[in-house]
Amino acid sequence: MLHDYLIDNAALFEKIEFSEKQIEISLGDGVSVVGRIDLVRRVDTSETTIVDLKSSDRAQTEDVTEAQLHVYALGYQELTGRRPDYVEVYELDERKRKVRSVDDEFIVDIKTRTREAAAALRSGVLRGTPAKNKCAVCDYLGMCTAGRAAGATP
Repeated sequence: MLHDYLIDNAALFEKIEFSEKQIEISLGDGVSVVGRIDLVRRVDTSETTIVDLKSSDRAQTEDVTEAQLHVYALGYQELTGRRPDYVEVYELDERKRKVRSVDDEFIVDIKTRTREAAAALRSGVLRGTPAKNKCAVCDYLGMCTAGRAAGATP
């Protein structure tokens, strides 16, 4: 898989600004998010793309990936002072890229959701949102009664 990626994208390697770049985002009120961006690519037009490499081995839902990429966009902005233009998921198995422009509405939503998650962690009130399709691929299904109640089987 990775070998195919290297062959397919060799021409873009000179455009890589960062790889495996550690980020930390401070959202105030003691809320920080730490992560690692797979790749940041800047093309000749100065457009910047955050790239996340995915494989079906550790698949996650599209909305989780979308949120993750926008957190990375926030981290890139905090790191460089520049907002990226695009976020991209590169599906290693399928050798396909899915690109989305970074927009203000989604960035605001991610900040809000991150703060809400931090508040829930502080209060100890973490409401589950079990769903058969999500729970079926969760690593914790074996010890989660809510997931099994949703119809997922280990």
